[in-house]
Amino acid sequence: ALVMFIFGLWGIVRDYQANPILAVFFFLAASCAAFAFVASYLMGIFGVTIGGIYGLVKVAESNQNARLHQGRRQQQQYMGNRPHYE
Repeated sequence: ALVMFIFGLWGIVRDYQANPILAVFFFLAASCAAFAFVASYLMGIFGVTIGGIYGLVKVAESNQNARLHQGRRQQQQYMGNRPHYE
């Protein structure tokens, strides 16, 4: 989509028939702005995705730790807090 926008932008700038120096300046400025917009949009999407995956991993890790602690508590209840040799 970015490439098509740049080609379309060049067509608009060429059809307008402005001063060549100003036309090139406008074309470069608009192309840079379009690239910056697309780059920031993609970084936002990837950032949200990575943040969501990180959050899921942390929740899974905390659930696993809770299960381990619960298993240790149950084991201590069965032993009655006595040494193993009794």
